Amino acid sequence: MLPELIDEFYNKLAINFYRNAIEHQKFEGVSTLSSTDMSTLEIVYLLNRPTYSEVTDFLKISTSNANYRINKLITKGYLKREQDPTDKRRYFLNVTEKFMDYYCVNDSLLEQVVKNVRNRVRKEDLEQFESTLAIIIEEMSD
Repeated sequence: MLPELIDEFYNKLAINFYRNAIEHQKFEGVSTLSSTDMSTLEIVYLLNRPTYSEVTDFLKISTSNANYRINKLITKGYLKREQDPTDKRRYFLNVTEKFMDYYCVNDSLLEQVVKNVRNRVRKEDLEQFESTLAIIIEEMSD
């Protein structure tokens, strides 16, 4: 039962994200991003300030391909690069507010779900759920 519930939770989260993201695209001009662009941006975001080589290694693509993707996203205003103050040859990548505005389209939905769960579930049960969820997240970590 647990694997099915986790799968269903992920699927609902994903479908709501894409539904809201598609709606958001109509107003924000995000439709110029390909699925490859979006996955590259999401990976940069999730890796938390990676270097060019960390992105290249993660995606298992050539350096020239990674540079092309990254530079395209910098030009479009979704990524920025910051020079390492200790090693001027190294750059860290960060997503911009433009990306975060798009990526966070589900924040209000998640806030509402959490509020509703807090109203429907006993405090002790919610604390147990939070502990269990923390274990699941830990198990999924590298």
